[in-house]
Amino acid sequence: MKIAFVVPGFGPSFGSGISLGGLETLSQLSKITSLSIFTPARSEPQYSELLKLAKFYGINIQKVNVKHLLPFFSKNFFRGYPSPASLISLTDLSFLNSMEVIISVEPFSPLSYQLLKHARKKGIKHVVLSWENLTSNPLLNIPPYKFYLDSCKKNSNFLWAATNTTAECFRKKGYETEKIKVSYFGTNTDLYKKEDKQSENNILQILYFGRLEQNKGIHEIVKAFEIVSKKKKNIHLTICGDGISRDWLEERIKQSNTPITYLGFIPENQKPKIFSKADVFISPSKNRRRFGIKVWEEQFGFTFIEAMASGLPVISTSSGSIPEVLGRNNFLIEEVSVEEISKILEKITLIPKHELVDLGRKNQDRAKNYFDSKKNSRKILEMLRQ
Repeated sequence: MKIAFVVPGFGPSFGSGISLGGLETLSQLSKITSLSIFTPARSEPQYSELLKLAKFYGINIQKVNVKHLLPFFSKNFFRGYPSPASLISLTDLSFLNSMEVIISVEPFSPLSYQLLKHARKKGIKHVVLSWENLTSNPLLNIPPYKFYLDSCKKNSNFLWAATNTTAECFRKKGYETEKIKVSYFGTNTDLYKKEDKQSENNILQILYFGRLEQNKGIHEIVKAFEIVSKKKKNIHLTICGDGISRDWLEERIKQSNTPITYLGFIPENQKPKIFSKADVFISPSKNRRRFGIKVWEEQFGFTFIEAMASGLPVISTSSGSIPEVLGRNNFLIEEVSVEEISKILEKITLIPKHELVDLGRKNQDRAKNYFDSKKNSRKILEMLRQ
């Protein structure tokens, strides 16, 4: 089966449309079928960086050219450029003529609408992948996005929902249940393992791995940890990642004299080693609002499944799809605040180490059962063949 995956961008470094964590599953899918990924990278330097990742994962990524439908809006509207919300279209579709399946991202995307029309004209199957889980997202209700959504709802072969939360979102927006199929992405669970040795001096090692942005709760994590570490001496926080809060973080660590280690950006091939040294993973995602309207909730969170595959209990929130991904054996808070995170960190320090290990093993089993990229790539291929 020849599959074309047309992706507006890869977040966070290369626009958005699909998280970089999704490359692992697409890599596994490319090993069992013919898969080509096409994307309008934001710039040539970023495309070069994307090609390095493609080489690492062993997948075929090609650059395509786009034009702006409305230049004023298209570069920065709701979610920026490139993204499913960008008002752009491909300048040439001939590379798709030999494909059997075209996959686009989000049914409210102008690219999805353009690809849908081309697929119907050529007799090619069209599938729309979605991560959306917020029925109040303005893009689902205003033109021209509602027009694109309604067209895909009526004429695409089916919607590939990345989570059950996404599936429920689109049922509420009028999608027929039989036109929605759920299939998870995943990670290579064989790469992630928990170190058996006890932490040095019995220190509880807490890890944050992700973007350094306010909607990931990084400010609240650091401030809460400063409070708890003054009471509890057997606790250490390691932070990995990059983002707009990096300068704030580095300055805060210098001034606070708190047991926090910041390791900066970590390459993909070093992630399993970082996770293996931790005892607990923390990532309290926050809902995002604009002009008082909720425009985003956590849609999946690949670091959650990497943490679970590493045998770590997870501290997070009930934002979006997080409860579905994490299941019942973790620590979720409703409100991301310094006070709430302080409480959960103190609670964690009182739990015997062997109980945390048991929780981590349950997470490991869950990751292997639900979020293994090899298993899930086969499920995705079967879904596309039906």
